[in-house]
Parts: sequence; C-alpha cells; structure tokens
Amino acid sequence: MSGYGGYDGGGRDPAAAAYRQSRVLSSPPTDLVMMLYERLLADLRGAAIAIRSNDIERKSRRIQRATDVLFELMASLDHAQGGEISQRLAALYSYMISRVGEASRNLDAAALDEVGGYVDSLLQAWTSVATDAAAATSSPPPPGR
Repeated sequence: MSGYGGYDGGGRDPAAAAYRQSRVLSSPPTDLVMMLYERLLADLRGAAIAIRSNDIERKSRRIQRATDVLFELMASLDHAQGGEISQRLAALYSYMISRVGEASRNLDAAALDEVGGYVDSLLQAWTSVATDAAAATSSPPPPGR
C-alpha cells in the first residue's frame, strides 16, 4: 500500500511524511487497515466540514482522498481467503463509494456523516480484533503444555 491510498500529507512536512511512510512499511496488515480507516474518517469529516462551510475546493480534495482510500481498501480484499466477509466488505465499500460520490455532487454533508458512521464501526471492530490478537499472542501458554 502506498501510504494512505496515495495520500502523502500534502508534502508540507517532509519529516512527517517520512514517519508515515516508515510506519506504513513496518506495520502488520491489521494496523494498515486501521490506518486507512483513520485516514478515511479524517477525510470524510473534513469534506463534511468543507461542505458546511461552502469550501468547495477543500471538499473536492477531501472527497478525492476519501475515494482513493475506499478504492485501496476494495483492492486489498482477498476474496480467496476472506470468503463471505470479504464479499460483504466489497459490497459495503462499493456502497460507500457511491454515497461519497452522491455527497460530492449534491453537497450532502449528511451522506458523508452516514459513511463516516460505517467506517467508525469498522474501525472499532478492527481495533477489537487487533487487541484480541495481541492479547492472545502475549498470553503465556496454559500449564502442562
């Protein structure tokens, strides 16, 4: 994955960009998905704020980045390994892409809030999975094994 779906932070702070790149390259897949969800949430919220403040240029940049992240998430699905879950995520990502496009065309901040709610739920679920996995790997084996 190339950073946050191609997002490099705007190139304003080379040190921050280098840190993000290092973090992405050294993170396990579950962390990468969570980073993408976090980036997506930030862009959806930023686009909604831009719509509400009538800042169309900022709205366009944030919508483009959010769409890039959604396509990155869609492309990263492994349907062979993921089975039904991967199919359901593909359908959800497709729906979100459609809603983000509608929100952009219609200047509908509420549609972005709706998509943000779905992303927030996914982020919470992934965080829980990552926490459970970390606890399972750090727990000592039961006695007698």
